Amino acid sequence: MSEEKVKYGDILPIIRKDLSEDGLYEVLEVGLYAKKMANHKCVQVSATGIEFKDSSTYTEWAKAIHQLDAFGYAETVKACILKWFIGDALNAGERLFGEKASQIYGPELHWKPSYINNIRYVCRQVPKDLRTLKINHWQFWNFIAPMDYKDQQYMIKKALSIIHYRDWYEQIKELGKQDKVLELAAAVEDEEFKAELMDRIKAYKPTYHVAKSWIDRQRLPRPRRNISEWVKENTPEDVPDDIKPMLFNMCIRLMEAINRDEVVNS
Repeated sequence: MSEEKVKYGDILPIIRKDLSEDGLYEVLEVGLYAKKMANHKCVQVSATGIEFKDSSTYTEWAKAIHQLDAFGYAETVKACILKWFIGDALNAGERLFGEKASQIYGPELHWKPSYINNIRYVCRQVPKDLRTLKINHWQFWNFIAPMDYKDQQYMIKKALSIIHYRDWYEQIKELGKQDKVLELAAAVEDEEFKAELMDRIKAYKPTYHVAKSWIDRQRLPRPRRNISEWVKENTPEDVPDDIKPMLFNMCIRLMEAINRDEVVNS
């Protein structure tokens, strides 16, 4: 490896374009990995992966692997770039050197098989042109890894649109589930039943299996009603008008108490 021929000034423009504008410390931290790897002459660095030249020797590749190992385990927000590097490097070794690449594994490496097997899998499944450091959550990339290219594109676009929400992962999972539910509903031939089914899906947001049970049994839950409408329709006619607002408010408080588990039907 050459002695730090690649400087921060060379590598930061590559990294910076794939990170948020206010992520200065993240850029510097990610840049540290990228800069050190770029100083291996057999390596070509990008913001979301590395490539090894076809002319790379086994010795050059092994030195790069040991450099990655020296960075330690990737467990924090900066983890994604390190995991992309590790997975790409190990997969490149298998491509370039075949079975000989397995000789790299031994007591001198700190990585456990359970750690690197998943990383290699995700790096094989997610193309470099789809990766982005703006989504610094490895469980997301693991989640979309089995999908085809177009589905991965769709999920990444959705993730980027809601990335500032703390519950982004749950939202992404729900988006995937809802797509399957809508596909299931679209296949229903009875147009009248389909219209009612789509209405219930919008209101109840059922899981795939629940929606399938509705279709199989040709039975749908009752339409969801506005609370005021429900109270109005279910209030006996002889109840005085001045009592109805109080009754409505009591129903609201009861519902909130049930949601908080403060009330049980025993």
